[in-house]
Amino acid sequence: MSQKSLAGKHSIDMCNGAILPKLVKFIIPVFFMNILQLFYNAADIVVVGQFAGKEAVGAVGATGALINLIVNLFIGLGVGVNVVAGQYIGAGRQKEVPDVIKTATIIAVLGGIGIFIIGFFFSEDLLKLMLTPDDVLPLATKYLSIYFIGAPAALTYNFLSAILRADGDTKRPLVFLVISGFANVVLNLFFVAVLGMDVDGVAWATVASQYVSAALVIVTLMKEKGYLKLEFNNFKIYPEKIKSILSIGIPSGVYGSLFSIANVLIQSAVNSFDSAVIVSGVAAASNLEGFVWMGMNSVSVAATSFASQNMGAMKFGRIRKTLWLSYGTVIVIWAVLSGGMLLTRELLFSFYLPGEPEAVAYGISRIVLLLSTYFLGGMMDVTTSLLRGMGYSSLTTIISLIGSCGLRALWIFFIFYPSKAIYSISESIQILYAIFPISWSATIIGLLTCYFIVMRKLKKQHPEANMSLSQ
Repeated sequence: MSQKSLAGKHSIDMCNGAILPKLVKFIIPVFFMNILQLFYNAADIVVVGQFAGKEAVGAVGATGALINLIVNLFIGLGVGVNVVAGQYIGAGRQKEVPDVIKTATIIAVLGGIGIFIIGFFFSEDLLKLMLTPDDVLPLATKYLSIYFIGAPAALTYNFLSAILRADGDTKRPLVFLVISGFANVVLNLFFVAVLGMDVDGVAWATVASQYVSAALVIVTLMKEKGYLKLEFNNFKIYPEKIKSILSIGIPSGVYGSLFSIANVLIQSAVNSFDSAVIVSGVAAASNLEGFVWMGMNSVSVAATSFASQNMGAMKFGRIRKTLWLSYGTVIVIWAVLSGGMLLTRELLFSFYLPGEPEAVAYGISRIVLLLSTYFLGGMMDVTTSLLRGMGYSSLTTIISLIGSCGLRALWIFFIFYPSKAIYSISESIQILYAIFPISWSATIIGLLTCYFIVMRKLKKQHPEANMSLSQ
């Protein structure tokens, strides 16, 4: 049976035809999915900001870096699932995809249970290690311990939607997110505004929505026909598939965790001012920046899938063209979203922190500096994702360790902390934020160097492969 006949009606042929139209077709649903996800996350902060006060805003915001640190290792395995499935599809080995689905489902559930245990029982200790202010700590602990109950569902949705993206299907994951996110917003308002709960209300709403999205993707794959069908016969971990997933996923997860560690250090640096005003302003700013970052991240998701399928098909020229087209798309998204956000920053912050001008001032000072250089982060993310899609996941981890995480740690301990004794709080925070564009630039240089070395190596190893940019 041909690849075309096996493909579902929602799939995209990434190995043939013009790249840009298919890239855009892939990106648009992921773009809206990412933006909606952040909108729903923002709803948590907005609802508690409107009904529970700045301490609750700071509590929700203070947990973000820690949540990412714990979850990103397993999210990286989802990247491994995407790449392995995509390479099988590109190479015409679709009959092996069902075994990938079964293996991914088991990893997601077991990994989610592990995250739940860590997060539920050690939330307060981990937050204390981050120097979370005392007036924020109790609420942050309550939010985090509930949030991690949804970890098994969150990972299941991430892994199984990665299977759909590997086949070019980004529309149905968007539909799932719309449904689950709507439930999240409604439950947020019900728990907090109606029942009078605070951060525990938004946490339970998030948990419920995560199980809704997991159920939707499971039912969808069970009803699929062909190689995307989830079947429970011979439901087990397949050694060859787990090896392939782990070889890509573990370095990807470590990569994400390294960035999270660096961000935990930055959050701890912010927390060191021991001020709920600063923490809440930064929390609101970080959430707003996330809309720009996740908009650009939609291009990175596409780069992974396009690179993995074309790597399987040995069409290296299409991978090269995907990189340059992705860069251009990132810059367009950055310009539109960052420009709009900077023009409306006062209005946007008023939704998060009504009647808190001091906290708003700290938040605005952050986004003005970061958003002006955010395209560098987007280009870094795209290059990383493309290399992962090609199967070179370990390279990105090493470069990330040196170019971003190492630099950020050195900057915090040898530049930022000494500056606190010399400069004002506002000036010290600006010095802290300056490391973002510096680390992005350094990492891009390292990633591009490796990319060109890899492409030259592939050309020598596979002289018969298609290197043409027109294919």
